[in-house]
Amino acid sequence: MSKILRALATQINRIWANTALRWTPHKWQPYLFNRYVAFSAFMIFYTTALQLTGGLPSLLHHFFYEAPFLLGAYYLLNSLLKSGQLSAWAAALPLVLAYTAYDAFYVAYGAVFRVVTLGEVPELVDVLPISYKLAFSTVIGIPLVFFLCHLDFKKYKPAVAGGLSILGLVSVTELSPKPIISAFENVGAGI
Repeated sequence: MSKILRALATQINRIWANTALRWTPHKWQPYLFNRYVAFSAFMIFYTTALQLTGGLPSLLHHFFYEAPFLLGAYYLLNSLLKSGQLSAWAAALPLVLAYTAYDAFYVAYGAVFRVVTLGEVPELVDVLPISYKLAFSTVIGIPLVFFLCHLDFKKYKPAVAGGLSILGLVSVTELSPKPIISAFENVGAGI
């Protein structure tokens, strides 16, 4: 019986060795283990944790809509930073902070934060106790200072390209909203 198993194992190994589709970690490693895949996985787990605590739906519910914008913003922030070991963390912090603030607003006020609400933020901050103001300043200030310390001010071309792409997206939505509304209605996600 052991000779049969050994012969079968030898045959499987020969077939496997001659197959072009075999797993070779050195070929797939750059595509599977990079900062963008790690950031996507972290944001999926993070937004799922926020959802479980009563926040907005996870990134999994609308991954194909939001992930390109999220990864584009992460790429843009990465391209603006000095290269180093902490650049991936420095690029992720503003995005994680934005998701946290957006979700915290939803949990605290029961409404989704909109651009119109931005005018009410100074009034909302004025009614907070001084201890909360200090806590929010610290929570927001430390990641932003960390990001600004890693910023490379000589790399302005990615910022211009990213700004123009965002401006293009906003202008398309403002100038002709009907195709975008119909696209969302075709998918089944109402606006």
